[in-house]
Amino acid sequence: MLLEILDMNRFYNTIFKAKNKTYFKGINRLLFGKPYSLARVLAIHIVVGLLKLFYVMAGIQELDYEEVQYWTWSKHLDIWYYSKPPLIAYLNWFSTRLFGVHEWSVRLNAVFLSVLTAIAVYYLALKLYHSARLAYYSSILLLLFPGFVYVSMYFTTDAPLVLFWVLSCLYFWKAIKEENGMKNWLLTALFVGLGLLSKYALLFFYPISFLYLWRYHKEKLREKGYYLFVFLSLLFLIPFVIWNIRYNWVGLGHVAQLSGLFRPSNTFNFLKAILRQLEFLGGQVVMNLPLLLLLIFRAKYKEVKVISQEADRFLIFQVAMVFFMFFGLSFFKRVNINWLLFAYIPVYIVAARIFISQPFFKGLKIGFSIIAFLFTLFFLQPILATRDAPLSKVVSGKVDSNKKLRGWAELALVAEGNLGFPNNNSSMIFTESYRVASELSFYMDGNPDVFCLPVPDRKMHQFDIWGLPEKDSLINQRALLVTTKPMESYGWESPPDNLIRLDSLTLHYKKHPTGTYYFYLFNDFYKIEGIETTLKRN
Repeated sequence: MLLEILDMNRFYNTIFKAKNKTYFKGINRLLFGKPYSLARVLAIHIVVGLLKLFYVMAGIQELDYEEVQYWTWSKHLDIWYYSKPPLIAYLNWFSTRLFGVHEWSVRLNAVFLSVLTAIAVYYLALKLYHSARLAYYSSILLLLFPGFVYVSMYFTTDAPLVLFWVLSCLYFWKAIKEENGMKNWLLTALFVGLGLLSKYALLFFYPISFLYLWRYHKEKLREKGYYLFVFLSLLFLIPFVIWNIRYNWVGLGHVAQLSGLFRPSNTFNFLKAILRQLEFLGGQVVMNLPLLLLLIFRAKYKEVKVISQEADRFLIFQVAMVFFMFFGLSFFKRVNINWLLFAYIPVYIVAARIFISQPFFKGLKIGFSIIAFLFTLFFLQPILATRDAPLSKVVSGKVDSNKKLRGWAELALVAEGNLGFPNNNSSMIFTESYRVASELSFYMDGNPDVFCLPVPDRKMHQFDIWGLPEKDSLINQRALLVTTKPMESYGWESPPDNLIRLDSLTLHYKKHPTGTYYFYLFNDFYKIEGIETTLKRN
């Protein structure tokens, strides 16, 4: 079973027991001398991380449009961005400058941050419960939770957010419990600040930390440490203020829209609100699949209290606060399944405590093995689909989320063919979709800039901040327009002699169409009528 496979000491004794393998005895003592050591945790997560990188290098899944969007930011570094903080852009810039622009060099960030998160969870559990055994299993069992698998595989803003949330919890707890609290308050400020540079969700830490102290440790609110932490961590938002002043507070407006506070009242529908909440609850069940095993085998754990000490209360308090905030928000707008992910990771320590309170019985091992099999089945779906294997039909192509991770390289190849230029950087490429713009920029040869055209009734995004190139730079240059609908549907028209080539491509996954794209090659972009071209790239 899975937990037996993860017993690295048994694996070592099987492989390196021969007398001529004495070289490895020192390694064995270093890594596996203690049964629940951090070294063993680190070794397991590194091995799993390398397997993930090999999977990415195999090209089974391409990059999601959110991943490549954040990569495009790394081509235009700034102190802030329209929809998210800047840290992810700088991490992408560093990894792709170091290793080149590849799928694996982008997702390497997710793998690396996941290993750091596993270490942080280990230390958080060790500090809260003073148990190396619990710390070990808290870190290892992360591999079975869909939320952790997601952040360790796909490089979105959730990957650094999760790490800094766990570290913020760790040093917040130490600031409460240890005598030398000021040092820990400063470290809490550092990690909350870095979290704010990762994703706005770290803002939840302020009301949660204040309410926790107000409810359980009022004496800390009479000390200056907490307020110093708040002040210093908020300084990390200075770039946000400067950027928004430069761009007339459009970023702040985006955050306000995400909160649902400015949703027009005439658009509210009670039935849709209830359906959104049901979708929210279903998504959280999927995100926390192993917790269902605690319900299935609740008779085995009936003597174990969920909250038996302050450490349990500390972890559950934060996830409960975040859960009810987002549950309330789901009544007014759709809440993405991953938005709560950051708060779940620490509370998995409580789940691990309950799991290890009893010996790992057969039913639990089977349950863990089934979850591991489901992960494997998901990641192998693209391969199984190409071979039309029976297991590929378990999930329809219409609902299989792998469909978003296939076809982008083919789209880029067709775009290159339509350009007819050996050097794509000398040609202008336009689209009306930021997703298509990001994918084309990543997968086309030379990683050209792709400009995003404004169309009616679509949301603003970072490409609008960058704008379009100056008109003079387009004179006597061909331009390729790639759209998700025929250009006529947007009211765009071009003289017949301006159109050089017209083409289209329909992508499929598991024999289901995933999108149709239209390619128009023009002699002169500005002869197209109906396109608003007042935006300028900075």
